[in-house]
Amino acid sequence: MKLSSIHIVIIVFSCFCMSCNRPSKDENGILLFENLESRTDTHWTAGHSSFWFPTQKRTGPYMYLGDEKYSGPIVKYHPNGKLEFKGTYDYGFKSNEWSYYDAEGNLFSVEEYGDFGTLHDKKVFFPDGELKLKLIQNRSNDTLYFIERYADGSLKYMHHFHSLENDIERYKRLNEKGEIYEFFNEDSIYYKLDPETLEPIKSGTFMNGRRVGSWLSYFDNGLLMESKNYQDGELHGDYKSYHYNGSINRYGTYIGGDKTGEWIEKYDDGTTKIIANFKRNKLEGQYKEFHENGALKSLKEYYADQRIGTWKTFYDDGTLIRETNYD
Repeated sequence: MKLSSIHIVIIVFSCFCMSCNRPSKDENGILLFENLESRTDTHWTAGHSSFWFPTQKRTGPYMYLGDEKYSGPIVKYHPNGKLEFKGTYDYGFKSNEWSYYDAEGNLFSVEEYGDFGTLHDKKVFFPDGELKLKLIQNRSNDTLYFIERYADGSLKYMHHFHSLENDIERYKRLNEKGEIYEFFNEDSIYYKLDPETLEPIKSGTFMNGRRVGSWLSYFDNGLLMESKNYQDGELHGDYKSYHYNGSINRYGTYIGGDKTGEWIEKYDDGTTKIIANFKRNKLEGQYKEFHENGALKSLKEYYADQRIGTWKTFYDDGTLIRETNYD
């Protein structure tokens, strides 16, 4: 039986459409990443408080090939034809080893994935192939170990922390000479130095992961910038801050994390700027401000951070500007 021209056109068009719907692959028969689509699934479940009620939840994202979560190998190429990355998906999640390359074809990162797309290990490389960064996650005790190196292979940064709580247990940073300029241990001293000069920037002590005792911070000229005290992780005791020239800037007292009693602030020449009173971290009582010549600038009164009483404002020669009553 002879086919009409219409039949021939229909057959050709059908074959063309079938080839268009076919996912594209590379010369090795591996699926190209461009065929996949990222989607988040939505489903209904039962929530509970005092009553059962339907709750909408989202999971994912997953990588889909058509209407199915994709499982199998995948590749992607740079515009110049060089391999960009290769890896494997398992039911829409990254799985096993993934390798990433720059546009010149150099390997710069390798990642290892476990169940449900969980990242276990990661390595990043310098262009010459030397290890730059390494991440090791131990799922058995929920800890993570991370190191980074300089181009010559020397250690740059190392830390170790509990991944579930995201609490760092210990870490250290080193300059290119191999000198430690920052060190932390949850049950030890903490210090931070200038990486070049090794001049102090900050120091203190941790106990059970909480700040305790005296903590000091410094300006880049080596002079003290701030002195504060902690008790079980809360500010407690005397507090002092300083101007860049070394003179006192502000001082007062904390109790259980709250500003308490009289706090004084000064200009950098030592002249008093503010005298304030606090109770449980709120302004309470008389509040005075002064001009740089020492003359009274304003006189105010607070109760639990609220304005009360008569407020007065003065020029630097003592002349009254305004008077306002808040009772």
